[in-house]
Amino acid sequence: KGAILTHYNIVANTIQHRAWCKDFWEKGKTVFQTMYPLFHARGSGAFHLALSSLAAYICIPNPRDIGGMLRNFGKYKVKIFAGVPAIYTGMLNHPDFEETDFSSLEICISGSVALPPELVKEWESKTGSKLVEVYGITEASPIGLCNPWKGKRKIGSIGLPLTDTEAKIVDIVDGVKEMPAGEAGELIIRGPQVFKGYLDMPEETADTIRDGWLYTGDIAKM
Repeated sequence: KGAILTHYNIVANTIQHRAWCKDFWEKGKTVFQTMYPLFHARGSGAFHLALSSLAAYICIPNPRDIGGMLRNFGKYKVKIFAGVPAIYTGMLNHPDFEETDFSSLEICISGSVALPPELVKEWESKTGSKLVEVYGITEASPIGLCNPWKGKRKIGSIGLPLTDTEAKIVDIVDGVKEMPAGEAGELIIRGPQVFKGYLDMPEETADTIRDGWLYTGDIAKM
């Protein structure tokens, strides 16, 4: 659709993300690896987060190169990794997994699709790192919600609204009535990371951004 992300949107989301995980970055020393390409919203967000934190950023030319990802953990002493559930499953099932050095790895981030709780438990028990789920959407530059990197978290959920972000679950039909806890509705978010609109698509923009709220089109429950 051509989602317009302003410089302000991207900088704001980078600062929000840094505030969320500030205790895990050591300027000039942290190594961040991700399988997301830079043209992807999540890849761009990860790159800006690493860049603003003076971190080394390892790009993977081919996300199917599971063996290369695994070798990098020990070779570059990776501290933070971002991927999707299929990548974590692929690494766990790869023949080189048992020989991989995960001693420097502390935090792993998963997005794009729901993260199975059993996958979290297996990954954490075998690597000694923590695997947290985030919720992102291109129209939010891209992160809207995230599980805490430290402290209490709920495995199987997408976490809490990011710093300076509001979130609500509203009625799917009228888009206004807030749904009670436990009942499904549309997830809407509001914050400085919400995009400007769709390029040359005023009707779609008006339907997606209402009173400053981004209507994600995703169904969730609190």
